Amino acid sequence: MVEEYYFCLYIAGKVNPNSRRAINNLRRLLAEQPHMRYTLEIVDVLENPDRAEADKIKATPTLEWRFGQQRGRLVGDFSQTEKLASLFR
Repeated sequence: MVEEYYFCLYIAGKVNPNSRRAINNLRRLLAEQPHMRYTLEIVDVLENPDRAEADKIKATPTLEWRFGQQRGRLVGDFSQTEKLASLFR
């Protein structure tokens, strides 16, 4: 079985500039990884506050990621893609 990354991006409003920037930066970086298998879920905490509370999201945008036993969270709009890119190494 090939392992796959799971990404969940929590945003606060789809038209919020920080949310749009985070989505665009994440999608651009994922597009640069053509052989990587992943699932991307985007959760708008304004539309789904119960999910944000259950997942203990304190700030947006927040990216939660899992790969096998590894997991973590990054907060920000990913303008500085080095942190995000380091996940794929």
